[in-house]
Amino acid sequence: MVGVAGMGAWVPRLEGLRGFGGGPQLPEAYAIGGPDDFLLQLCNENGLKLPNLSKNKPMYSIATRPIIESLAETCSTENVKQCWYADDASSAGGLQGIHSWFDKLCRMGPGYGYFPKEKKCVLIFKSDQLAEAAKVVFKDYPKLKITTVGERHLGAVIGSDEYRAHYVEEKVKSWVEDVKELSIIAEDEPQAALSAFTKGLCSRWVYVQRTISGIGHLFRPLENVIANTFIPSVIGGNVTPIERLILALPVRHGGLGIQDPTQTAQLEYDASVKVTEQLKNLILNQDASLDTLDQNQIRKIKDELRNAKTARYTAEFEILSKSLSPLTLWSISAEKEKGASTWLTSLPLKHLGYTLNKQEFRDALCLRYNWLIHGIPKFCGCGTKNDIVHCLSCKKGGYVNMRHNNVRDCIGNMMKDVCVDVKIEPSLLPVKVERVLLTYYEVSLLFNFDKGMLCLREEARWYIYL
Repeated sequence: MVGVAGMGAWVPRLEGLRGFGGGPQLPEAYAIGGPDDFLLQLCNENGLKLPNLSKNKPMYSIATRPIIESLAETCSTENVKQCWYADDASSAGGLQGIHSWFDKLCRMGPGYGYFPKEKKCVLIFKSDQLAEAAKVVFKDYPKLKITTVGERHLGAVIGSDEYRAHYVEEKVKSWVEDVKELSIIAEDEPQAALSAFTKGLCSRWVYVQRTISGIGHLFRPLENVIANTFIPSVIGGNVTPIERLILALPVRHGGLGIQDPTQTAQLEYDASVKVTEQLKNLILNQDASLDTLDQNQIRKIKDELRNAKTARYTAEFEILSKSLSPLTLWSISAEKEKGASTWLTSLPLKHLGYTLNKQEFRDALCLRYNWLIHGIPKFCGCGTKNDIVHCLSCKKGGYVNMRHNNVRDCIGNMMKDVCVDVKIEPSLLPVKVERVLLTYYEVSLLFNFDKGMLCLREEARWYIYL
């Protein structure tokens, strides 16, 4: 039998707080949750200032530590095991053990500034018989919720398999709508949308995947909207199943980091179980000291998981590479070099020049995966059939000069920071029908540099030799 009582109403004690830190301000370490309106009224009545509740959240455990220790001294660890996260309390054990723990919490809590809200507390049991017995045992708490189905707890869920599935399905529905809204943004700002997805939105379901097992199949609607709506909005076209698998790889392995949630769910849960194994044992043993927590062992486990993940991605790419053309494989392999894909992992900050417009970003993706760039002519101006390789190598097309000018401008801008009077060569106008008067010295230079070009700067005047 398992019972869980979740708390969420914590009000700070006022004794000894006035003048704390040199002034009549409520210390933020004591402002932990609780109804905001009640806390504001409490502060106004006692001349205290309401602090920013979003700060100093790691201090929650300091404020609740005394009541945790008092409960541990009065309750047997064999009958009930308590677990706290900030001001949210929970316990598990037998019916009488949970009743004793909850009763003492309600009686001792106000002395520590902790006021349990009965209507916010939930008891979860495995059978209807135990639930009926709990109604008799907890008759002094009529507003207490008693259920055999389940309840949300700390962003995850505790309960039956059906309730867990229902909880995840509702979450997936909301995430599907979020991805659809982000897909609309990706139509005009694909770079910003991709960054928002990989660095923010996907973290919402990663937490659920790490806390609930066996839910990978429930993410199928989310994967459908990612593959059929979001990715086409980012790249400007549909992808094949092989390309979808490639895009699911991390950027350093040739993908875009758009992972398939149906494949990562169980992997995230297994990794979370291994990393938190020691912490779980501390909770089961009701050991409040962290001295026995081996941080070196935890780091070793994380390194092993990281190496295993890298090996898995490498193996996946080797399998997928057999289905790629030689040119596509060469393009992706070049992007796997160190530092070659930082433009995809960097935040699109405008003041640093990291932003790309829609055409630039999608053209860069086409070069990365050897996709056809839309809008280019079939034949080059030189008469040769046009493709990506010819566009980047033909001197008549202009891309060679563009690459040269980019390097020149980059070096010139850096030299301006350390040198004086640095000028960058300006763009030259064509002189096909114009006559240029040259001195004898200039003519001698012309003959010395056959079919070359020399630009000299003297007193802000440019002399051009062709």
